[in-house]
Amino acid sequence: MAKQGVHPSGRVVSVRLDEEMIKRLDNLSERTGRSRGFYLKLAIRAMLPAIEQKHWEHAAAQFEEDV
Repeated sequence: MAKQGVHPSGRVVSVRLDEEMIKRLDNLSERTGRSRGFYLKLAIRAMLPAIEQKHWEHAAAQFEEDV
């Protein structure tokens, strides 16, 4: 069996969410006509730089402690 290539819009990643978050996401999606995926990608794009920055700050502080 041949392996499928990557879809043009990207690879699939799954995540488990609690019911309340899913309801909120679905309500937003219904009100705006946008998909769940649209808002999940938007949230990740918005938060990932801040999360990465915190990681590197922590890694730098740990390195200074270790040295």
